[in-house]
Amino acid sequence: MGRSQATRFAKQVIFLSKISTGKAAVTLPTSITNLKLQFKTLNKYGHMGARKFWRDHLPTLQFHNPSLKIEVFRTKIENKSEEAHKNEPAILSFTIGDKVQDIDIKNMHSDEILERLVTATGAVPANMKSNEKYVLERPDYKVKLNA
Repeated sequence: MGRSQATRFAKQVIFLSKISTGKAAVTLPTSITNLKLQFKTLNKYGHMGARKFWRDHLPTLQFHNPSLKIEVFRTKIENKSEEAHKNEPAILSFTIGDKVQDIDIKNMHSDEILERLVTATGAVPANMKSNEKYVLERPDYKVKLNA
């Protein structure tokens, strides 16, 4: 294996380790069929937490809930007025059966958004032990991970 392949493989292992563990390693109830996140492309006026939730927690949620449909809508405000930016909502919606529930996530930290989602949905921690060691092997390359 060449050096660039080894580096690519190591990066993939690090990424998989990141999305397989962490605060968002929860299993949502099977009755939840859809998750929708809506926030602005700019971080001003309370949208930074939503963006961090999107970057940090959504990949892990998707990893542990592969059948969950996740939609992300990033709104670009064409109007340059400050009032238009302040009034743009940041919302996390989830569907239980045919009922949609919204969580207003404006001005929240990404961890607080995750806590609200877990509380509202009744999510449970994924079946992973925190001290379990994961080993990804290839015939010519071995990587040990401590989760």
